[in-house]
Amino acid sequence: MVNINMAQVLEDAVRLEATDIHIVPDLPVMHRRAGRLQPASEVVLSANDTRRLCYALLDADQIRSFETGLDLDLIKTGQEHRFRINLNISNGRWAP
Repeated sequence: MVNINMAQVLEDAVRLEATDIHIVPDLPVMHRRAGRLQPASEVVLSANDTRRLCYALLDADQIRSFETGLDLDLIKTGQEHRFRINLNISNGRWAP
């Protein structure tokens, strides 16, 4: 398990003015900046890391909905920022 939490991922994205965050197994967290995907670090996420990070954004009902439909779109708002989130599993794997 890597030592990354979702609050840190979101804060880094805001600080770096990333337009997108991609959290995918077997890759580091990726930020889209100036139209290009760039790794946020050298730390590669496992499927369990990916699940843990994404589930940190969800309540129990949203987790059940996601696990049933394997796709979920939602909006999370912070103090000054709004995040549109899409989670999906494709071919049995977490996907961007």
